[in-house]
Amino acid sequence: MKYYISETPLRLREYGRNIQSMVEYMKTIEDKEVRTAVAHEVVYFMTCLKPSIKENPDYKQMLWDYLYLIADGELDVDSPYEQPEHKPLHHPVGERLPYPNEKPKFKAYGKNLELMAAKALEMEEGPIRDEYINMMASAVRMALGNNYDRSGTSPEEYIASQISRISGGKLVVEPEKLRVYKGGITHPHHKSRASGKKSKKGGNKGRGKSRSKRKR
Repeated sequence: MKYYISETPLRLREYGRNIQSMVEYMKTIEDKEVRTAVAHEVVYFMTCLKPSIKENPDYKQMLWDYLYLIADGELDVDSPYEQPEHKPLHHPVGERLPYPNEKPKFKAYGKNLELMAAKALEMEEGPIRDEYINMMASAVRMALGNNYDRSGTSPEEYIASQISRISGGKLVVEPEKLRVYKGGITHPHHKSRASGKKSKKGGNKGRGKSRSKRKR
């Protein structure tokens, strides 16, 4: 059985392997008149494969341009149109990018948290570093879900121990200073927003009561 995967790559996939094989055969014909006649037949078959191309006013010239592309610019026939400038469709494949094969030490957290821990160790102590550690704590919390050791420890304590573990004991985090919750990081202004929403709800309820009293 013949497999096309070992042959040359398709130059125009929309016209398939058969058209390309016909073009390759046409290139081997020595008589130019016969070769030109075969080229017209190939263009006809290309029209049959893609009849919607007739909607373009210059579809015939487009088909001859496609024929030159399929022939990889190596086509000596008496074409009714000027041969377009040939540009190779397939560029040489460059070198493969190196892929990191190093496996994460903690599969539950992946490699990113190890990189974050290394980055946190390079940062100077201060609010920016604290916020970065909060981001780590949030990532740990989302990775854990509800799967943490609840025996006498709070989620913050367990997360702090995991951050220390990921960093090899180099990051010492105080659990009470962490701002984490099950969906991510809790910032100080989140509470004020929540309280603002409650006050608005309360205000709406009061207005509803006053309106109902007026109706009575």
